[in-house]
Amino acid sequence: METKPNLQPVVQARMSRNIAPEDIRPGMFIAVSRSICQLIPSSVEEGWDKQPRTVDVPFIPQDSGQAMKVLEVCVPFVLVELPCGLKQSLDLRRQSVMRLSFAFGQAAFRKPVKANNQEGKKSEKDKGKKKGKRN
Repeated sequence: METKPNLQPVVQARMSRNIAPEDIRPGMFIAVSRSICQLIPSSVEEGWDKQPRTVDVPFIPQDSGQAMKVLEVCVPFVLVELPCGLKQSLDLRRQSVMRLSFAFGQAAFRKPVKANNQEGKKSEKDKGKKKGKRN
């Protein structure tokens, strides 16, 4: 008995990818993947003859993965728009970003559709009530 190979199309997963600061362009969707915080170690004591050095501590921010639309780029700074409409400036010396798929970004920026009265238009009943007509 001969078995047929499974010929179902393979769905390609959309994956975010690290992107270098010089490759970021307006219109792209990006998300912060890591941030760096600089700390001075607490082991620095009085009388220590060496200059205290800062230590870079990488961490994943709480809003990591939030889609942002790139508005302008002036390396190392990137001006982005958040889905809520706010604008924010990112410093790429302290943050690593990933490029998101266009579909993911569009979904994040899509406005929710209201269930009733989708376009804000008044129904015929509401128009009649306002003019003093009775139904």
